[in-house]
Amino acid sequence: ALMAEEAEDYVEAAKQVRESAALPEDAALNLRLSYYLTQAGKLPEAVAVLDDAQKRWPENEEVAYFLGLGLDDLKQTARAAATMEKVLKLKPGHRDALFQLGSLREKLGDLNGAEAAFLELLKGHPRDAAALNYLGYMLVDKGARLDEAEGYVKRALELDPDNGAYMDSLGWALFKRGDAAGAIVWLRRSADALPGDETVWGHLADALESSGDGAAAWTAVKRAQAAAPESAGLAKKAASLEKGWTPEELGSRTLDLQKALRGRLLSYGGPCVVEGAVAGRAFKFNAFLHYRAPKELGLDVLGPLFVPLFRAQLGADESFTMDPLSLEGVPPEAAREAVYQALTLLRRWLDGSAFEPRPGAFRRSWRRSPRIETAPATFALDKGATLVESFKESGEPGLELVLGDYRPLGGRYVPSH
Repeated sequence: ALMAEEAEDYVEAAKQVRESAALPEDAALNLRLSYYLTQAGKLPEAVAVLDDAQKRWPENEEVAYFLGLGLDDLKQTARAAATMEKVLKLKPGHRDALFQLGSLREKLGDLNGAEAAFLELLKGHPRDAAALNYLGYMLVDKGARLDEAEGYVKRALELDPDNGAYMDSLGWALFKRGDAAGAIVWLRRSADALPGDETVWGHLADALESSGDGAAAWTAVKRAQAAAPESAGLAKKAASLEKGWTPEELGSRTLDLQKALRGRLLSYGGPCVVEGAVAGRAFKFNAFLHYRAPKELGLDVLGPLFVPLFRAQLGADESFTMDPLSLEGVPPEAAREAVYQALTLLRRWLDGSAFEPRPGAFRRSWRRSPRIETAPATFALDKGATLVESFKESGEPGLELVLGDYRPLGGRYVPSH
């Protein structure tokens, strides 16, 4: 089982443990089996193992604790809370069980019970920053005893001053107390620390809107949407803030948003695959793509056994060099021009110049995805009008760059396709 675990073959590891003669007699081995099943994506089976183990070893608080966690993951919140209460009977003052019990009671709507659990935790651990923040944020979010709640959050920040989540809690507390200006300061700090957190951006949007800065609030909402694209609430909020804007205003702000979401790329590259067809003949090559700001872009295409076939390079001085490329039925100059145009289009995305032309009118219709129309190109956006799915040149040769498989990177979103 350990050998399979080392190979990250958790299905095999679980199989080996299940066949162990010691399994019915060893609580720790049951815990290990539940871990393997969880890692293998078999959470219900993992919880069933713990459920049986808890019946066999009812006095084992470790088995009960992990059963409670599993039940929470399965959304069996009431059972999870009852299980955590049993852990605390077996081991009073169990810090993690108290924390989980507070969280579970909050999910169940039992604010008083949740508060009691966190206060009990803080008796034994008065400098527990996570518990202080959770208790403070919980009270703030419910609009209860805001002065006291702010005090808990400030104590958490004193213990961990660089924690972005605690900054968000303090900003939200100030907003709930009517101090939008103070809230914005802390929420901006939180967004800097947690640039991919939709909750932080949503809080900042509320504070900015309350202060009268609708444009900045819209940008914050769209940053939240990038992190949570399926949120209907964020989409509704963005639509409300956009009311009254002209298509040109919305288009310009959306292009500015793209620059912020993409960020400034100093370098980008790595191994890739280049495939397509020329004159009806399909090709597929391994390659290396490498970009370095502000303008250098190169593509090294490799043949069988990674033997170099040819290289194309756009220089920072706008020069273009390319090894001879022989494609049956295609004139060498036509192949050279095609590669040049394709790399130039890709570089416009990488260096950000694709977003510069103005005006850009935002268009939406029931038949097509949202889009922005500028003189040089048309940008197609995703369903939430947050990220660019493609942009196509308006003039010759009319190439289109399609982007996909966006990956979050410190609050920025970089396509890998």
